[in-house]
Amino acid sequence: MKLSKVLAVCTLTFSAFCSVQANASVIDTVISDPNSVVNAGNSTYSYTHNLLDNGFIVGSTTYVSGTLKIRLTDMNQDESGTITVGGQVIPTGNIANQSLNDPSPAGTFFEFALGAGALIDLNADGLLSVTIGRTTGNFAFADSTLTLEERRAALPEPASIALFGTALAGICLSRRRTRRN
Repeated sequence: MKLSKVLAVCTLTFSAFCSVQANASVIDTVISDPNSVVNAGNSTYSYTHNLLDNGFIVGSTTYVSGTLKIRLTDMNQDESGTITVGGQVIPTGNIANQSLNDPSPAGTFFEFALGAGALIDLNADGLLSVTIGRTTGNFAFADSTLTLEERRAALPEPASIALFGTALAGICLSRRRTRRN
């Protein structure tokens, strides 16, 4: 086999090895606290999804898509509000009647895809701030689940690269010696 063919096969194999990507899902959940009621006296409630707790390292992971699922519970009737995430404002519409103390997973769920602003915020520092605002009535934040799709480029270890380079140099030297003789 010609040296040029050997080099081409080695280069393609090494390129394929370096370009493999691993996909994974990350899930982070925030649950309510006693201050999660949104009413006339407290018109907003804010919380943060902190991915640093899940091993996020700035620069090593890229989140390419995600969804946020928020559950709000109504204390009376005719409640509505807004959810603000990464500059994206989502109106809630009517929030269903459900006590926060009810053990069933009822309430009104709001699920939406994260916009570019939210993904940029997450990739910058691993934090996603959410603010729930009141338009009418009284309601409470029950819980929030953030699901993200991440991509990591699978890079070979430096020792693997050195071993590959040494093998390639050995092939070149052996071919060179064969030609001289």
